[in-house]
Amino acid sequence: MHPLLGRRTAVMAGKPINLILDWDGTLTKKDTMFAIGRIAEARTRRVGFSASPSVTWEGFGKAYMDDYTAYEASYEPKPKARTDYQAESAWLRSLEAVEARSAARVQKSYYLRGVMREDIDLVARRAIETGEVTLRSGWQKMMALAGEDTYGKTEAPLKGRVSILSVNWSEHFIRAALKESAQYSDTEDIRDNLLTSIDALPILSNELADMDSKWGSTGKLMEPSRPRIRTSYDKLTHLKRDSEFLNVYVGDSPTDFDALLAADVGICICDDPMGSSQKSLADTLARVGCEVIHIGRADPHSFSGDTLLWARDFDETHDFLLATQRLDPKISNVG
Repeated sequence: MHPLLGRRTAVMAGKPINLILDWDGTLTKKDTMFAIGRIAEARTRRVGFSASPSVTWEGFGKAYMDDYTAYEASYEPKPKARTDYQAESAWLRSLEAVEARSAARVQKSYYLRGVMREDIDLVARRAIETGEVTLRSGWQKMMALAGEDTYGKTEAPLKGRVSILSVNWSEHFIRAALKESAQYSDTEDIRDNLLTSIDALPILSNELADMDSKWGSTGKLMEPSRPRIRTSYDKLTHLKRDSEFLNVYVGDSPTDFDALLAADVGICICDDPMGSSQKSLADTLARVGCEVIHIGRADPHSFSGDTLLWARDFDETHDFLLATQRLDPKISNVG
């Protein structure tokens, strides 16, 4: 059994929401790690030369997959034998070795040396403009938890708070992409309220070191004052639960495994057809015996949190959470 599974608590009517969101493939429709290569290219165009002309982002990706494949082949127990939460959690935690080698490879090459925030802003803006990065339907409703009256008085927002917990590089890219997406809001008031909420949004992710120095980043992938977030275990370590809130985690891939199980309500984002990360997570959950049902089948009056949910987007997620929050604690069957 997963070591934190026993701490899962029943949904309690009327509780404020502590919503923790993954970024890649969850808030976004697709993975955004390709943007790191674009950021290095933007730096090169700005300064007129490359800090590491002999390496490419695609090369790092291939080296990572070679490492991963070799490590997976040598690891015991094999997937078919990992039929409980603890065994799978241990496997995911052990991937720190692969992730560390990959980070060291990028740092040693100085691939990202000289990157400044303006380079990240440019890449985020273009990625949103071209549709390479697209946020899921209903994402604005989630941001309402980061500020007051994001939707004005036309829609009753959820009560609580929201944060992002991601293995991505970098926090600045995530925030810049969200702010650029807000520019496409239906009205100026919604845009301005979203921008205010996004500025206040807690984002816990990796960050390049020293981007604000005169010469830009040193190329190191870890800002000294920030935690390292590379694996499912890292996410679990930094998952901020609060007994006064209904703790909800939304993710889409194996790096979300531990956090999904540790939250009061775990929600898997799932497309039709499923992407590779979504399929990997679904197969893993099935193997360890964890039931996952569509969020539309979950009755807010009786849902206990022992089952994971899946949703297509944040419209479905919002509707379920709002229904839960509107329950009368005096007549609810849970709590």
